[in-house]
Amino acid sequence: MDISTIDISMKKNLPDVQLLEAFGRLRRTLNLYYTQAVKPLGLGVKQSAFLRLLAGEGKVSLAELSRATLTDPAATTRAVNLLLKRGLVRQAEHPTDKRRWELALTPQGQKQAERVQKAYGEVARRVSQALTPSERDEFGGILLKLIDAFSPEGRKKKEPSVNG
Repeated sequence: MDISTIDISMKKNLPDVQLLEAFGRLRRTLNLYYTQAVKPLGLGVKQSAFLRLLAGEGKVSLAELSRATLTDPAATTRAVNLLLKRGLVRQAEHPTDKRRWELALTPQGQKQAERVQKAYGEVARRVSQALTPSERDEFGGILLKLIDAFSPEGRKKKEPSVNG
């Protein structure tokens, strides 16, 4: 069944499969808008996500970046290598663990991260404008509940212990 042909605008109590398809359609639509927003910056979605994370966190390892963005380590390495080549990110030895490397934004990367944040904010505003404040609150709560249900930590809380 093609989700684009389903009139979900007025439906309530969608069957489970249609609900999941509608969620997938929303995810793809938001990804498309965000891709278009960062394209003029010469960045992909993952690269822009990495710049946003580095702008907020400062220095992080490649593994931390991969985990925080739920990105395959090989894909993280490829994207970071492009950011390194463009001079947006620098790599330095960890101050106490010489086996680790930390990534941080360069001054040019900081400026680009600000542009990325602006583009991200424009997409976020479009989402916000589509919902009333109470719908935003409710939707936010539902999203957090679903994230918790699918995160390893959330599942552990709900699984019965071996000891009963």
